[in-house]
Amino acid sequence: MSQNLNKNNAVSSKRNDVWPVSLGIGAIVIIVLIYIPRIASLLGLFVVTVIYDFIVIVAAACAAYLAARLWRIFERGETLSVIWGNIALGLTLWAIGEIIWASDYLWGGNLLPYPSWADIVWILGYLALIFGLGLRIYTLKIIPNKAWQRVVLAIYILIFFLVIWFILVPIFTDYTTTRVFEKAINLFYPIGDLIIGFLAIYLVLVLIGGTLFSSWGLIGLGFLCAAVSDLFYPLTVWRGTYQVNPAEGVDLVSFTIDILYVVFYVLVAIGIYRQAKSANAI
Repeated sequence: MSQNLNKNNAVSSKRNDVWPVSLGIGAIVIIVLIYIPRIASLLGLFVVTVIYDFIVIVAAACAAYLAARLWRIFERGETLSVIWGNIALGLTLWAIGEIIWASDYLWGGNLLPYPSWADIVWILGYLALIFGLGLRIYTLKIIPNKAWQRVVLAIYILIFFLVIWFILVPIFTDYTTTRVFEKAINLFYPIGDLIIGFLAIYLVLVLIGGTLFSSWGLIGLGFLCAAVSDLFYPLTVWRGTYQVNPAEGVDLVSFTIDILYVVFYVLVAIGIYRQAKSANAI
């Protein structure tokens, strides 16, 4: 009898996962379709941007809402409460940043100064997310001690130094930017992404193959996508190679940057949904 109940619960859990996963895949498919030059040309740049920003904001808001639901079920001061509270705060701030940025781009005439309030809330979001993810890793108390795990970490360390050389050094030595605060913001983004990327890949490495991978593993993969997207974006913008209008043709790097950003929010939202479902937070 108990085995049958466990099987029924497993089947029910899988069925409950179908609709969020389907929505996530659907969102990614839509982004791929609107980036096809012929479709992008028919829709126009404004409509393409509206669709893209709408999907990003909705996915970010869903992830923040689900994280907040998890935060509320734990006692104040409890470790998991602190973890989910910081993740919820970080995702909420990032969602607000997305709204500010999208509103200015679509209707504000690109008059938002740099740095702006969007950058401030994004940076505060980085700090909350780094603390939340770092605390989650600390509580797991799992060390990646397998050979292939060490190889992956070694590759990441190599990438870390490449990013410093090809992104941080050019930003730091760019004398066209003389404002100290602006240069600090320019440096903080890639540094924050490197830290987020390390925490994310560490989570994936220690959880892969385990029961927590279906939730926290997806969250880690999502943040890894965010780190990769955010690291390449300023580099392409600084070099003037980032493609704004997909109707002009397919630029693989620009497309990868944009699609990874959507995949980030989708994976994180699905991962948090699964964790919230298993904890009876929703």
